[in-house]
Amino acid sequence: MKRQIEIRPATESDIPTIANVLVDTWRSTFRALLPSDFLDGMSHARQSERHLRMFRKPEAIYHVATDPQGHIVGFASGGPTRHPDFQYQNELYAIYVLDSHQGSGVGTTLFRTLAGDLHRSGRTGLIVWVLINNPNRRFYESHGGTLIGRQPITLGSATIEELAYGWDDVLAVRDQS
Repeated sequence: MKRQIEIRPATESDIPTIANVLVDTWRSTFRALLPSDFLDGMSHARQSERHLRMFRKPEAIYHVATDPQGHIVGFASGGPTRHPDFQYQNELYAIYVLDSHQGSGVGTTLFRTLAGDLHRSGRTGLIVWVLINNPNRRFYESHGGTLIGRQPITLGSATIEELAYGWDDVLAVRDQS
């Protein structure tokens, strides 16, 4: 039975739950892949402050996915790229879906909704950065992302590689199956 999920623009009052989704998803996804001290040191409060600062920027776009009871089960955020060395003017900053809802289409719906909003901003192309050891990075490949770059990133005591995926046309995200 398919779950009825609603995608809606986030509100400022959603930010603490967005932070919880992010931290909880990182901990469950990367427990065996990143240092425990880094994951255990992630703070719901710090993530809430970080996302509140980003949310308040006029160009930032946030959407949440809610279940039939109105609980937030995922979110996506994006806006202008933070990587001007690339030709892509939009960036997917974050997309996280709770384990209980992964594989149900929630991530795809969030991604496509955000892509549509980014397209309406008048900017072209899209970039996203993802950890090389992220088991969900194939999500971007399955939605037409092309590997366009890589860079090291330090997370706690570990330095790992981050991969950049790009789309020349932000609307191409919405057209993939």
